[in-house]
Amino acid sequence: MKSNYILVTLLLLCGLLNSCQKDEGETFFDTNMGGLKLSLPLLEQDTDIPVITKGAFGMDANDFPVIIYKADDYGGMDFSVYKSFESYSALVDSGFPLLLPQGSYRIKVCSYDSEKQISDVPYFEGIQDFVIQEKTVTNVFVECTFESIGVELKLSDRFANLLEKHPANYAYKVTVSNGFASQLLDTDNTKPAYFTATCDYLTVKISVILDGFVYPERIYRLTNGNVPPQLGEYYLITLDAGNEELKLMTKKI
Repeated sequence: MKSNYILVTLLLLCGLLNSCQKDEGETFFDTNMGGLKLSLPLLEQDTDIPVITKGAFGMDANDFPVIIYKADDYGGMDFSVYKSFESYSALVDSGFPLLLPQGSYRIKVCSYDSEKQISDVPYFEGIQDFVIQEKTVTNVFVECTFESIGVELKLSDRFANLLEKHPANYAYKVTVSNGFASQLLDTDNTKPAYFTATCDYLTVKISVILDGFVYPERIYRLTNGNVPPQLGEYYLITLDAGNEELKLMTKKI
């Protein structure tokens, strides 16, 4: 593929690493009560996400909502929301250890409500199951990992210079969709898009004006080779202003 009109780079990210510990011998609990201590959640750093220059996209886990689920009382694995906090900081402010009835629990720490189909903020999430025992403090550790499909649009230096010098003769419009939600990327919106649902492929529609000529819209389907896009991947699309027709080249790092 000799044309580099569009370059898509796929970056695969790491998985979760979670653990729990217990502090024995606490005596200030009521009967059938125990305590929870949640450490500040860890975030994947820039070494895990090479295309990002700031660790974990510059996000702060202190701002992440925390949701605590409790299992049913019949020994099953059906969890329902027991407590929630608008942020980890709010959980800390409520006081540690957090008193909970003994039983099985699940905790989720995330950057925002995962029911959003698309956002300009990356979605990070960490989930950990734990057990509260009577008169015992359970320490819980969670690592929040990148759980979005990220799409970022870049302009080559040549295209950016021409766009700046001749704005009437050069323009672009890129629409990216996963089949559930779509995002327009253009001069008015240059923020990356983050999808929270997987798909068979990402559809990319590109319209450009080069040297005053309006090119017909072109449509591309992006996958990771023959594998559908997965959560934890980051796609970088680079637009150039060459004279050849639009072509697509994918490269996996």
